[in-house]
Amino acid sequence: MDLSEAAALRQQRSIKQTNRFLRKDSADLLPLDGLKKLGTSKEGQPHNILQRRLLEATLSRNRLNNRNVKPSRSHMVQSHSVHSDTQADETDLIQVMCQCFGMDMMVTIDTGCTLNLISSVSVEKLGFKAQIISNKNEDHLGPLQHNLQTVGHLKLSLVIGQTEIDLLFTVVENNRMFISLGTKTLKFLKCVIDTEKQMLVLGNSIREQVHFVGKHENEVSME
Repeated sequence: MDLSEAAALRQQRSIKQTNRFLRKDSADLLPLDGLKKLGTSKEGQPHNILQRRLLEATLSRNRLNNRNVKPSRSHMVQSHSVHSDTQADETDLIQVMCQCFGMDMMVTIDTGCTLNLISSVSVEKLGFKAQIISNKNEDHLGPLQHNLQTVGHLKLSLVIGQTEIDLLFTVVENNRMFISLGTKTLKFLKCVIDTEKQMLVLGNSIREQVHFVGKHENEVSME
């Protein structure tokens, strides 16, 4: 090896060593924020660290946005209990989200009544007062609803999760907002109330899970 070749080899080694130290120094200048320094490996290069941080920031922002997403309440009919008179009783209600003619509604799952009930004030808010079917014969509402006066009946189409069903509701005179599904409908939909997972399992051919309101609003998952 002559002197020119030896000099060229030394110069190449010097350039490689300089680049290695420059990459390491550039990585040290970055505020790692608790990340373990990875030396001069590929993952520890400045551009990889920046890409990783941008990805983590994006994922974190998306998770935060998803947690804050709730169904629009501008057109939502909230449902209370036909049995309770205090706000404390309302916290024990089992309610799920559904849709009625494109309007979001909270429906109470009422295992204390065989019939589906809707209050007269709820009918007015939905704009279905003219569709009430008058009925002089009062339905047997059950012992817990003995003080309610029957106004008539109303047919509504509800969408619970992915399940659409036409239901007959008994309209009762009451100034509280409530819409409830009774045991007759719950049995027809083969509903299972899972209090541990806070969800309602329903459906005949396809079983699906609808979370209770207040836990995972408007979330629906298929089995």
